[in-house]
Amino acid sequence: MAFVIPVLDVRHGVVVRGVAGLRDTYQPIVSQLCNGADPICTSHAIRHGFDLNRLYLADLDALAGTAQQIEVWQRLHSAGFDLLVDAGVRDCPDATEIAQCFQQNSRANAGDWQVVLGLETLAGLSAVREILTELGPRHVVFSLDLREGFPWAACEEWRVTEPTIIAKQVIEAGIREMILLDVARVGTGRGVGTEALCEQLHRQHPDVGLITGGGLRDRDDLYRQRIAGASGVLIASALHDGRLSPQEVHEFDSITT
Repeated sequence: MAFVIPVLDVRHGVVVRGVAGLRDTYQPIVSQLCNGADPICTSHAIRHGFDLNRLYLADLDALAGTAQQIEVWQRLHSAGFDLLVDAGVRDCPDATEIAQCFQQNSRANAGDWQVVLGLETLAGLSAVREILTELGPRHVVFSLDLREGFPWAACEEWRVTEPTIIAKQVIEAGIREMILLDVARVGTGRGVGTEALCEQLHRQHPDVGLITGGGLRDRDDLYRQRIAGASGVLIASALHDGRLSPQEVHEFDSITT
């Protein structure tokens, strides 16, 4: 599986450039890879330019509590993309509804899919357990959402809980893949900022896949994520701006920690 996971932030049907989690200010992307900001065209341009097929799709409309971009999810899934869909899951019915959008697709070349359980919207630990029981760990990714290093959580209890403790709780519940994302870093070019947390969690839970991202600047930052123990990294701006070449992206698939 490729180390780099391109990010699509989709709002009102177009791909936007995320900056520091300030979603009301997001503007359509300007990319060296394609003309315009259509999510389908952008995804195919990424696949053509970098030979990357696994995408993280943040449905910003769903995260804001408005209409989900279901047609975008399904078109990408039918085109064979493996999707991690973050669409504002609060509880088990939310996650099941998203899963059904993919389970109903009978196309032979349809991609794989996973539902992202984001700390930002999730009701709490009991919801994680229920969703894992319903969907199984293969189809679930937990996102440990942070803002300047502190939990960015809908659940009041998690707002005052150390990130490592939250991680331990959901891993004990059955989570096998986790995103570490400080939204204050996204699109800022400040660097990822979760390397120390990644290193600690990798030591404590070596069998759990850890995906980092947000604010990645260049090849050196990509290398830091691999050394910290990440099994994947979320990237958007550095791909569209040309700060990472296809050769630089793919060399990391052969590097072991």
